[in-house]
Amino acid sequence: MATSQFKLPGYHKMANKFIGAKSSKTVKFMDKDLEITKLTINQVLRIQDVTKKAESESPTTSNITILSAVIREGAIELRDLDQTDLQDFPMEELASLSNQIMEFSGLSPKTE
Repeated sequence: MATSQFKLPGYHKMANKFIGAKSSKTVKFMDKDLEITKLTINQVLRIQDVTKKAESESPTTSNITILSAVIREGAIELRDLDQTDLQDFPMEELASLSNQIMEFSGLSPKTE
């Protein structure tokens, strides 16, 4: 069965301006402004891979590993920090930041 080869003129050219575009917003982290971005599908898949691998770790280590992955993917300024660096921040701040990234990306329900 043949599929339609119909193409809109200039459609691909119009879509190109969206490739690599990021939606971002500024949130508070450690009482300072921090820019977070919406996670892409590829970033979510990477986080899922980390989550699967972390299942064999202790619950505390697993939670820190997953928090670190979400934060490094969604907060560009913190991308270069490794898991040991992130452990120097208060857990409440990290959990809040991770939740904000997930909510901004539409991956968890907002709780108000």
